[in-house]
Amino acid sequence: MPEPLSGLDILTQAFDHHNTETSSHGKGEARVLTKTGRSVAACTRCRRGRKRCKNSGPTLPCQGCVASGTPEECVYTARGFGKKDREFRSSRTIKLISRKSFGDTADAKNEELVRHDLIPPTSVLIEVCKAFVSSYFQLGFFNEVQMIERVEACALSPFLLLAILAISAPFCPALLNSAQEGINAPKDSDSLSESYAKRARDMMGNEMQNPCLDNIQAFFLLGVYEWAHGSQLGWIQMGVAVKMAGLLRLHREATYSLGPESTSDQVTNAEIARRTFWLIQTHDNHLSSGSGRPTSFALYDIDVHLPSSEDDFSWGQLPLQRAVLSGSAAASDHPELCELPERSLMATMIQGDNLFGEVAKEACDIQLSGARSHPWETTSRFESLKQKLHQWEASLPVRQTWSVQNVRRYKTKSLDIGFISITSTIRLSNVILRRMYLPQIAVAAELSSGPPSQQTATTMEALSFWTTMASEMYENAFQLSQQIEELFKLRSVSEGCPPSVAFGIFVIGDLFLYLLKYPQLCPRLAEHALHCFNHALDTLDALPGWRMAKRWSEEILSKEILQRLP
Repeated sequence: MPEPLSGLDILTQAFDHHNTETSSHGKGEARVLTKTGRSVAACTRCRRGRKRCKNSGPTLPCQGCVASGTPEECVYTARGFGKKDREFRSSRTIKLISRKSFGDTADAKNEELVRHDLIPPTSVLIEVCKAFVSSYFQLGFFNEVQMIERVEACALSPFLLLAILAISAPFCPALLNSAQEGINAPKDSDSLSESYAKRARDMMGNEMQNPCLDNIQAFFLLGVYEWAHGSQLGWIQMGVAVKMAGLLRLHREATYSLGPESTSDQVTNAEIARRTFWLIQTHDNHLSSGSGRPTSFALYDIDVHLPSSEDDFSWGQLPLQRAVLSGSAAASDHPELCELPERSLMATMIQGDNLFGEVAKEACDIQLSGARSHPWETTSRFESLKQKLHQWEASLPVRQTWSVQNVRRYKTKSLDIGFISITSTIRLSNVILRRMYLPQIAVAAELSSGPPSQQTATTMEALSFWTTMASEMYENAFQLSQQIEELFKLRSVSEGCPPSVAFGIFVIGDLFLYLLKYPQLCPRLAEHALHCFNHALDTLDALPGWRMAKRWSEEILSKEILQRLP
């Protein structure tokens, strides 16, 4: 019986599977490669020149570099970066290799060429990397430096690159300027973004047969793109990413087990895979909870710990401890790590996003089937989630709690969007938890404004409960509005933000529209209703890149209540 693969073996497969060469004589037959007598590792210079690299190991300059007088240029590509450094951008096209590892005939569209006039030059791709990180994924599976290194080494697959371009096009003016120099120049960034997404869609049938980390990330990003543009295709693409991640066992901590002699590159690659899993799990949870669909990963199947800090990630260092997600298998084994004081910013973001998923699922269930218990009951789901949110927020490290000073400090580290993603999720979760009871709150607000003589003791107690809920809901919405305003004092709206933050802006506009019409819902904050409403609507209209944001704006403007305002 063959021995089971170690965690390092699985990770190596995840990074290198897309480099597997297959036979051109039959389906699924791996080509037998003969030994050439070369060294185990070849340096980048010899690879690019297609020369035999003779060396004594990847720690010393090879004979070729020494003979040419350039030993300082003898660099060995870290494992996991692939072999894209053999490809030159000087050719007009990059040929996509047909994947036949699962015995399926590749779609003819997957044999098309990725043309040079579609993929921009490296200088523009570097700007794309900066926009991708700063406008969306400040806490992602790559940081800016790592992305740029991979672009310069041609270490990103065309499929992943197209997905990144589709996401980044609205936030990168240099990309649009470069594309408008071509023959079929797009008229705007939305058209350019869709052209990249369309080419990536043409490749999906081929790439889904090749489970590797590049493809997991590409399918995830395409799922995000389609969701933000209101397409149900995003659910399917996310499903492919989920299945690939499960196939590579990215939900198991053993997959990331590294030996004591592990290099910083191996640590970094393992962290990239870990972060990839958690981003997929979080987004899948969002897509599932708000639509009544089942989640793809059950928490009791997940024993992988949460990501490390951004500093550890950048330096390729293993953290002393990692936090875990409450409810997961890892939390059953290590409950004390759920509220680890030293947990990373990304770990906190994932915890908050999963709590939001629980709240959104409850809201969806009530909308579809009605409440299963009265919210004032101490054993109700409402009370349970309310206490859970309060306890989790109280456990946050001081540096991860909201303050103007903190958001400005994170701005200096280019982590302002990541920080806001945490603080806004807390406020948004508290709003959505109460927003599902808005009809009851509205009735209570109308009754409370009636003559006191008509109110019994029982009625007074019920009205007090709903009045308190309304006050808490609008207090959280007002704090969320202040956070969003502070964020866009430090960055331009044209730089964009993640869809989750955009959704928070939509909720602000929706709630304060009701407060404009019915100030008795929260008399204390009624005077701020017009400003919060207008700011939310203006911000949604100015946000680039997400059609969903424009639809949210149109939804608010189409509400009948807006027509009845004085």
